[in-house]
Amino acid sequence: MQPRLRLVLLACFVAFALDGGAVSAQLPTKQKVIDLLRGNDFDGYQELVNMGAKAFPIYEEILTDPNADDGDVGRVLLVIGNVKTDRRRFIKRAVSRLTDRDFGVRLNAVLLLKDIGSPAETSPVVALLSDKRVEIIYAAAKTLAAIGGPNEVVAMEVWLRGASDRDDPKLLRHVRKCRDALKKRLEEPRAKDPSK
Repeated sequence: MQPRLRLVLLACFVAFALDGGAVSAQLPTKQKVIDLLRGNDFDGYQELVNMGAKAFPIYEEILTDPNADDGDVGRVLLVIGNVKTDRRRFIKRAVSRLTDRDFGVRLNAVLLLKDIGSPAETSPVVALLSDKRVEIIYAAAKTLAAIGGPNEVVAMEVWLRGASDRDDPKLLRHVRKCRDALKKRLEEPRAKDPSK
């Protein structure tokens, strides 16, 4: 074999080996993801966000594990909400977490649906307007304003009329504001095209 050909082949093998090493170094391990989730620093959180879709298989594993730590699940939902790529593969998992016993998990699931959900996911979000935690009600109203349709306007109006057990004027004002934002969003396409 000619020396030049050997050098080219050697360079190809080295490049392949380095590239393979770089790929494996970029793929996170489940333990690394969990360590970053449990860390108390913004840098670790930002590292998870920067991993983007590379960490999605690990997030799916955590979200489908019935024995997963509630804190890990809630933080995974929060991270997914901040990754800038297509996250629709997590819609069903977020919906399934709306019934979680942990308030933080429910909160982050409903907030994620605000960004990735559609009108198909609004029924369980409407149910969250009756959650015991006020923070969940605030988030559910925001999510409905973002992804709801005409039926959700009605649901919010019904909730507002029956909210006599709620003596929190800020909460009532917030739900009204979200209902009005939803109405406005739904009217915008009609204003652009009167035939609709």
